[in-house]
Amino acid sequence: MFCDQDDVWLPQKVEVTLAAMQKSEGDKKTPVLVHTNLKVVDQDLNVISDSFFEFQQLIQADITLPKLLVQNYVTGCTVMINRALKEKCKKIPKDCIMHDWWLALVAVLFGRLVCVDEPTMLYRQHSDNQVGAKASYGISFIKRKLSTLSEVRKNYNATYQQAKALLNIYADSINESDRQLLRIYCEIQEMNKLKKICTIRKYGFKKGTRLRVIGQYFLM
Repeated sequence: MFCDQDDVWLPQKVEVTLAAMQKSEGDKKTPVLVHTNLKVVDQDLNVISDSFFEFQQLIQADITLPKLLVQNYVTGCTVMINRALKEKCKKIPKDCIMHDWWLALVAVLFGRLVCVDEPTMLYRQHSDNQVGAKASYGISFIKRKLSTLSEVRKNYNATYQQAKALLNIYADSINESDRQLLRIYCEIQEMNKLKKICTIRKYGFKKGTRLRVIGQYFLM
């Protein structure tokens, strides 16, 4: 389990996460990552949202490789991994955007990504957050994205580099369909606008909400 933050673990965090891991990993040879929901709180631990997933509009059902390539659904401070996944992730490259995202991608490629909807932490938000929670809907969300277009495009480019790193490291050990998906995703940045939109729709490289997908069509 990862603990490198100033958030607050709820009393049942370890028990709930471990139970999900034991239920999911079977013979323990399959790489498994378990992550959970959180409560979003301010610096004084007053609750902003009872569900980080709802606050961020992170729909957890059916997280596929194409979806995970373009958007991270895992919050590192909730994560538990098993030894099999640890062994698969001995080499984490410089093009990894965030360790939780990389671990989730490897788990999807080789094993299981398991989500527990129950909040197990208070996710503290303050001015010094390295990675924080911001509402992912409404006018404020649109304004924030429009005011940071260059940063948004930079972030999309980082996902292509991360996908290339996955392909370079694991090309010989993943199946052909996943290998092809990675190649196609890496090629999106070289496509014209129409082909990008068609490719996103055809292969499911879509973010979790309609508003985010519309943004992809214009900015990827």
